[in-house]
Amino acid sequence: MTSGIRRPTCMLDTGLHQKCLSNCKTVVSDNRWQTRLVESCIAPEKLRQFQRGKNSFGVAQSAFLQCDPGLMESFIRETPEHLELVRYFLGTQRPEDSGNIAAKLKPTTLCEIFKADFKHFQELRRTRPDLAMRGNYFLQKTTAYWARLPVNQICDLIAYIVRTEKDMATAAQFIVLVPPSIISKFPELSGLSEQEERELFIGLGGDLYSLPLLSPGIYDHMLKLFADDPETSMILGGMEELVKRRNTVITITGSMVDYYNKNNARLSLPALYSELFGIEVELAAEVLNQLLEDHVISAGERATLLEILKTGKLDYIRQAREDLLSGP
Repeated sequence: MTSGIRRPTCMLDTGLHQKCLSNCKTVVSDNRWQTRLVESCIAPEKLRQFQRGKNSFGVAQSAFLQCDPGLMESFIRETPEHLELVRYFLGTQRPEDSGNIAAKLKPTTLCEIFKADFKHFQELRRTRPDLAMRGNYFLQKTTAYWARLPVNQICDLIAYIVRTEKDMATAAQFIVLVPPSIISKFPELSGLSEQEERELFIGLGGDLYSLPLLSPGIYDHMLKLFADDPETSMILGGMEELVKRRNTVITITGSMVDYYNKNNARLSLPALYSELFGIEVELAAEVLNQLLEDHVISAGERATLLEILKTGKLDYIRQAREDLLSGP
């Protein structure tokens, strides 16, 4: 095991038990003494000290966020415990911060992180059904950073796993991260042949037919890809209406979530009602379920809106408004 060189301070005068400067990466990247600054970096040692119980969480977190990518790679390769620590931090930071860090890591490292994390996810889903985890790994809060990787890097990662790791099942998990708008360019972006791409999709196993429900935009591409496979083509063809319906749900909820994020405020019941008015109740229920999963509405709001849509009575909205106004 590589223990690293323990220094009292780095060249930016930050001690081993002090938080790294919040702008450390920017300072280093813009400095003509960049190489010397990186060589003096003690961020990996701060992380080692944390694992030994000799450093605080805040110091370790700052070290993770500011550590040079090359030093981070070396740290990860030292022990399985280091890989687990980096995996933990990636899942607990803001997705944009973790995404920026992951984007600087090599495909082999990203593959190792994913395999360890995906194994943990599957174990939790098997042993803790009370967590009500969503079916797809990439729909978890702790994995949101994967979607922040550049599309080209995702395609390169898939190609690496297919050709170097020879692990189609792992590579196939990343297909959902390729935006539907450019999925037709996937062979060009990844460099995979049509046969390799077909094998990649088959690597999904039983989840092959769940993919167009997660990403409806990929449906037409899959139909073309499996046009010469009678069994797969027939099953996919029978999913057309289901995929269209799912696309409608995603489109409606997507616009609502965008509004929610831009305005940084909860959608009011009247606003939600006006958006859903005229939609068949079953479809509206699916939209509300999705909004609940996305934490845009609460379970109580879902139940209230569903009751209004079923009965056409607005008394529930009036009562909700009165309860709000009379609250403490």
